Amino acid sequence: MIRRIQTILITICLVLFFVESLLLLFAVSSWEPLQAFFAQAFTVPAPSVPASVQVLILIVGLVLVLVIGYFQVLQLREEVFFTRQTDEGAVTISDSAIRRYVRQVAADVESVQNVQARVSNTEKGLVVDLLAKVVVTDTLPRIEQIIRARVREALEQTLGVGSVAAINVIIEKFEMAASRPLPSTTSVTLSGEGSARRE
Repeated sequence: MIRRIQTILITICLVLFFVESLLLLFAVSSWEPLQAFFAQAFTVPAPSVPASVQVLILIVGLVLVLVIGYFQVLQLREEVFFTRQTDEGAVTISDSAIRRYVRQVAADVESVQNVQARVSNTEKGLVVDLLAKVVVTDTLPRIEQIIRARVREALEQTLGVGSVAAINVIIEKFEMAASRPLPSTTSVTLSGEGSARRE
């Protein structure tokens, strides 16, 4: 969410600075072809743009730069996700690293075709949301149980995350596995002692 807001603000800021640059360029320039182009393109002669409007655009752009910086700091704070204290020091794992690892572990389950992961830190512990596309080779509850068990084991034993509050498996799409052909039946008739005839 923060990244999306940040992207929108950066786009608005770039547009404002582009407009401000054009205004300053055409206001300062005394080159007549440039003035004529401005008048034809924007239907407003360059000298008619008040200086107060230019200053206002510049101030708004600077404010947006500060807001973007603030969101960048928030993003960096959220990125540092899990810290585990050891005898030799602290080990910090970012949420993006946890997401990638969890996604890899879940994708190793045979039935899983594609999976996306979201992680959040709550008071009760780590919450993992897995959005998966699966091929049903077993019952869905059984597949979900296998995914949960493997992800929990990976988080607790490999990464050392001691408090996993919940692992939510959301099946976005599933396909039934192709049914295997039944083996052909061969009838056997006993024709005598120690011998058999197949039909």
